[in-house]
Amino acid sequence: MGCGVTEDKCQTAFWYRKATQQGHPTAQFNLGVMFEAGDGAPQNLEHAAFWYQTATENGAESERQVFVDKLKKLEMREGGESFDS
Repeated sequence: MGCGVTEDKCQTAFWYRKATQQGHPTAQFNLGVMFEAGDGAPQNLEHAAFWYQTATENGAESERQVFVDKLKKLEMREGGESFDS
């Protein structure tokens, strides 16, 4: 991402986790993306859904439809289970 800096997905996940602890919705969403793809974090669709939903609950209004679409996609991949717990 930065000029002259090598990309380290594990470090990226580490810093997103730090930001999620402070309630940062964009970091929560991005961590969900990492869990969904298994890129920088182990693939875990339940964790992905959790972070997408948490980001939405924390006021990510401008990206709300993206979150809703991703949650629906994850629910379909998991056989129709709802992540609304």
